[in-house]
Amino acid sequence: MGWTAPATYATNQLINAADLNLIRDNLNYLKGNAGTVAFAAALTVAGGVVATAGTTNQDILSGLSGASGNFAGISVGRTASEARFAIPGAATQFFSGAAAGDAVFRVDDAAKRVLLGAGSTETLVIQASTINQPFTAKGPASISMALLAATAVGNTLQTLAPAGTVSSFALFYLMDYNNTGGAIVPISGNGLKPSQTFTVVNTDTITVTLTAGGAITVQRTAGANATHEMAIFVLYK
Repeated sequence: MGWTAPATYATNQLINAADLNLIRDNLNYLKGNAGTVAFAAALTVAGGVVATAGTTNQDILSGLSGASGNFAGISVGRTASEARFAIPGAATQFFSGAAAGDAVFRVDDAAKRVLLGAGSTETLVIQASTINQPFTAKGPASISMALLAATAVGNTLQTLAPAGTVSSFALFYLMDYNNTGGAIVPISGNGLKPSQTFTVVNTDTITVTLTAGGAITVQRTAGANATHEMAIFVLYK
């Protein structure tokens, strides 16, 4: 039994059992007692939604676009949409490399980060053009790993890992690519403590810094030959 459009009553009109039963049936429908409830337009709930599965091993929430060429998404934010989980309906929706049917989780502001973790500790941090993927090694000391990437490194300072990332030391393995000359320079095993730097010479000079606050930055500090791309593997504590 679905929704039945209710009648419009006139003054002094006689109400019979069928009229009242229709109201009863519509209320049962809205309660969900007559099957799945379908709303004709968007639904806004001011107090939040708590959903409990009616049967064992049932999806709590399903979001379908209704057409293979249309994306389906769930948006979250404070006063407006700020992030979304979505399934693209066509190539390049949400990301340039996305394909129809991919699963996408995106923060809309490129200056913000995506953090995943357990408890109060993030174990995966993703920023625009940077992936910081730490893990904790077994043993008495906690050692983490980060995979960092930087594009278009020039004379503007780029922060690849935010302040607070490193507290004691960092060991760097990296590859620098000169976008003009095409030369590749690998660097293995440079260790830094906070407030220390090392340089990579690839026609230009690129300076890698571990700041006093525990951030990792890169910048072209000499030369003007080209911008550079860098892939950096870091072990740190």
